[in-house]
Amino acid sequence: MILTVGLGFLASSASIAYAQSNTNYPPLIQKLIEKFNLNTAEVDEVIEEVKNQRQEEMKQNISERLDQAVTDGKITSEQKYQVLAKLEEWHSKKEELMNLTPKERRTKMQEIRTEMETWAEENGIDFSLLFGFGHKMFMKGFHDGHMMGQW
Repeated sequence: MILTVGLGFLASSASIAYAQSNTNYPPLIQKLIEKFNLNTAEVDEVIEEVKNQRQEEMKQNISERLDQAVTDGKITSEQKYQVLAKLEEWHSKKEELMNLTPKERRTKMQEIRTEMETWAEENGIDFSLLFGFGHKMFMKGFHDGHMMGQW
């Protein structure tokens, strides 16, 4: 579940960054811009605010889950810091996702998932503990080949 949150964060951030870096917004946002004659600079500002808010919420959620896992004896404090460092590393890769086609993005996300499994095994961390509900949560950020803002 912990890495699921981290990957959801990655997918969410990637979706928001995609909207900001392209003049072609996702269809729903584009419709709202057109229907209500919104200023795209203001839309970008709101997207940035939401992105920052989500990042903080997810960081807090991850921290709480890791603290609980340590308290429950499921991971050590050292493993907690390893997870946090790995999540930061994966987060830094989000820019790579921006320039990919939806199909390439799906493939890359699957590669990241495989990397997560390998990393967890190498570090003695039960992947099912980290991944919570399994691969369905991992892929929930995708819809019709596009990354969604929600996970």
